Amino acid sequence: MRLSLSDRPQYKNWFLLGLLVQVIAAWFSVGYHHPDEQFQVLELCNYKLGLSPASDLPWEFAAYCRSGLQPMIAYGLSKLLMAVHAYDPFTVAFLLRLLTGLLSWWAIVRMVLLLLPEFPTVKGRNMLVGAMLFLWFVPYIGVRFSSDNISGVFLCLGISYLLQVHDLVLRQRVWAFLIAGFFLGLAFAFRLQVAFALLGIGIWIIFVKRWHIGDMLIICAGAIVAVGLSTLADAWLYGKWIFVPLNYYDVNIVQKKAAQWGTFPWYYYITSFFEVGVPPISLLLFPLFLVGIWRRPQHIFSMVSLTFLAGHLFIGHKELRFLFPMEFPFIAMACIGYNEWLMGPGIKPLVQRIIKVVVGINVALLVVKVVTPAQEAANYYRYIYNYSAANKNTTLVALGESPYHIVGLELNFYKPKDISIVTATDQAGFASAIRSAQGPVLYMSPSLKPGPELNGFRTERLYCLFPRWLLSMNINDWQSRSRIWTVFRVYPN
Repeated sequence: MRLSLSDRPQYKNWFLLGLLVQVIAAWFSVGYHHPDEQFQVLELCNYKLGLSPASDLPWEFAAYCRSGLQPMIAYGLSKLLMAVHAYDPFTVAFLLRLLTGLLSWWAIVRMVLLLLPEFPTVKGRNMLVGAMLFLWFVPYIGVRFSSDNISGVFLCLGISYLLQVHDLVLRQRVWAFLIAGFFLGLAFAFRLQVAFALLGIGIWIIFVKRWHIGDMLIICAGAIVAVGLSTLADAWLYGKWIFVPLNYYDVNIVQKKAAQWGTFPWYYYITSFFEVGVPPISLLLFPLFLVGIWRRPQHIFSMVSLTFLAGHLFIGHKELRFLFPMEFPFIAMACIGYNEWLMGPGIKPLVQRIIKVVVGINVALLVVKVVTPAQEAANYYRYIYNYSAANKNTTLVALGESPYHIVGLELNFYKPKDISIVTATDQAGFASAIRSAQGPVLYMSPSLKPGPELNGFRTERLYCLFPRWLLSMNINDWQSRSRIWTVFRVYPN
């Protein structure tokens, strides 16, 4: 089965708009969703580039329990940019987000084109295309160069090739099985917990599709190649031959290291989704998801979702991001639930109006999420990086903790190599650091106006994430009650 945008011309503009949204999100969604996105990938890349010491890396590095695939990709891109004299960490991070967003978009397009024939109603098909491309969290998650997201993208790509094989001739089937296995193997390598989803795929293959053992062996061969490549990347990262999945299981499950970060009851994911997924959107999606599974229990996404969720419900340490690999299966089953609902006995006009309200809320959230940073500090780091590059002997002073010290770790990837960072524990030391600086002095303040720590010094506001037109409207003095980070230049007396 040939998959092309021209196969569904009525949705071509939808797909292209979805691509544009992913590109815009890649540009604006700077920073990270979770510190692991930074410290388990970019900081490891920085270490391999020789730009930061091993002593600044997270504990997982010493435990040999994180994959080297993502750091290797970031390293290769960094080296390429260095070779053409175009390297800076923000360009690397943007290109990684862009490439990840494009990969996510490709997975969405493939999945939508394959699933559309399952939807007999126009409204159901519109729901599938619109939700897979434009649910408010899709572009935000889609551009994250995190193991949770990339694993989910390759999981869906692998499933898409499995769904495609029934329309292929023998030779094409072999290649489709190999590619599917390779992508599923990558999904496992990027995020080991996706093994719960692979269990669901295995059940679907054996008991629903009943494919021959030879087909299964071809899939396994593709997966072995992917895991082998991941093992090579791990040897590159750690400097010796190890098997990361085994180390990860030993550290986090046997030694229960993950539980040290907190344990939660089995229903945590359900209640968290209702809250973080934004009511009323989440209140509509979750019941539709359950309806989809109830009506189509043998669908591959039903089985993948059930085995993946079952495995995670009984693991004590829970974070909502762990469910990112289920993003597309969840949306697909919710859309199937919606379509089954449409096929049922009439829908009341009130319900249709509720859906229109939900769509309006989603569009507003989508716009906001696409054009705002995932973590605002990244924009301040970029300003300080560029300022330091243009002004020699720049000193960044901090009262207390350095702005590059986060969650107990040092963020070196975005730190300018030519800047001097001075931290002081008290007011006297802070003032002394300012007066002894040899060049321009910067200070990153949590408020729009200079705080008491800058009393006695002349200051100049250099950068704030909020635009000037917004800062000019201080209605009801909202700025004094807000945490608005600002970069000041401080002039010694």
